[in-house]
Amino acid sequence: MDIKFLTKQLLLMANIPKIYKNATQTAVWKQLRELSHSRSAFINNIINGTSKKQQKDTAVKALDQLASLLCLI
Repeated sequence: MDIKFLTKQLLLMANIPKIYKNATQTAVWKQLRELSHSRSAFINNIINGTSKKQQKDTAVKALDQLASLLCLI
């Protein structure tokens, strides 16, 4: 997986509840939180594996957005 694809996926997951507030159940978001936590090393390896600062910064912001959302659930 490359960093551009990862960033798009993170942003998509962070934007879904903003657009479709009641579209998914809380249990699904809890599963996503657990999955993102268990795969954090994989995600961070992709982010840290790029030498392009702007791409890295964008991916970190997207990950932070998703993490903040998942902490609220």
